[in-house]
Amino acid sequence: MLTIRQLFLVCIGFAFAALTICAIYVNTIGMDTGYQTLSRKQLTEHILSVTGQEHRLTEMSHAVAGSKTTNGSHTRTVTAARNSGSIKTNTTRPLPTKKQEKNATVLDTGSHNQTLNLHDLSNASDVRTLSRQRVSMIDGVLPVNATPDPLYTHHGYISVLDPKKKLNLHCMQCALVSSSGQLLGSRVGYLIDEADCIFRMNDAPVPSYEEDVGSRTTVRVVGHAATPNLKNKRKFLLQDSSSRYVVGWGPSKAMQTNGKGYAYKHLKDLTQKFPKVGFFYLTQEQMAKADEIFEAETGKPRMGSGTYLSTGWFTMVLARASCDEIHVYGMVNDEYCQNLTNKNVPYHYYDRKGRKECDYYRANEKGKKGVHRFITEKSIFARWALEQPPIYFHVPDWNPR
Repeated sequence: MLTIRQLFLVCIGFAFAALTICAIYVNTIGMDTGYQTLSRKQLTEHILSVTGQEHRLTEMSHAVAGSKTTNGSHTRTVTAARNSGSIKTNTTRPLPTKKQEKNATVLDTGSHNQTLNLHDLSNASDVRTLSRQRVSMIDGVLPVNATPDPLYTHHGYISVLDPKKKLNLHCMQCALVSSSGQLLGSRVGYLIDEADCIFRMNDAPVPSYEEDVGSRTTVRVVGHAATPNLKNKRKFLLQDSSSRYVVGWGPSKAMQTNGKGYAYKHLKDLTQKFPKVGFFYLTQEQMAKADEIFEAETGKPRMGSGTYLSTGWFTMVLARASCDEIHVYGMVNDEYCQNLTNKNVPYHYYDRKGRKECDYYRANEKGKKGVHRFITEKSIFARWALEQPPIYFHVPDWNPR
């Protein structure tokens, strides 16, 4: 008959054997499926690889028929990469749960040679959730020291410090925040801050306006005429925690790199004071492309029509090249000023006593030369919203037709 001590030792022996068998089984399953827990460095490298595959899949999917999804009264065509369900048009998106964040560090190491099947996901929000899991540690954009993804390298945007370096940017959901007085009292700042990347323009401030315009900035696009203001207001426009990239644009005279271009000189001076901010500028080839896009959309040459493209135009062009989905805040449609109900909306939210929005829009639209065609640009943006990437307009909310 076994003593208590002998019985105890037998139980320990059985338990040890069971644990050994389980360990062998789990290891075998891991080898069969190709799953393993990755280190932060390995995960970042894998994200870059998988992101490229997803982009290539999306490009191929443009050739197949998309499904329909409704945004208010408007019906939008969506590419096959999102055709398993309707895309949510509001800006409130659930953040990943702790379980999802934990699972984000377990990836299929054999997927480098596989095609991702996004059609297995229940709907488009699942696509975003999956992507969020893959980039959860880098907040929707690549970490500063990550290897750039060539698929999202924008060759028309050159680093001020290193001419060989190009802007590399890819964001899943973007918020493009206008400088319009429409945003005053909107209280959509928390929605704007939910976006992966946030685009702002010129010297539009964030401090004191967070409730209406959000608190973060990923990219600030600055026109040549606004670069002095950027330099003078640098303390609250270019805090290390505020802007990740600054992208300057302007005519060749303003952007000369030989010391004679005043806008370029301002940007270069700022690189010394804000080393954590990436400063870039548009090449003249990229500027010419912007003109070509305008002519293709309007049938009129930009210079021949006396038009100066706005910073909003250059911001939208960059956002369309960088974002999977764009939410625009504070931009009215091209008919808004015809049916004006509030004549007191300021052109800029940070200049309440300044010129009024619609007065300025109408004056420019009627001008013969040297003017911005704000209303024309907005009609073009409405057409782009029907294409890819999808664009949604808020404050005021309106649906392109």
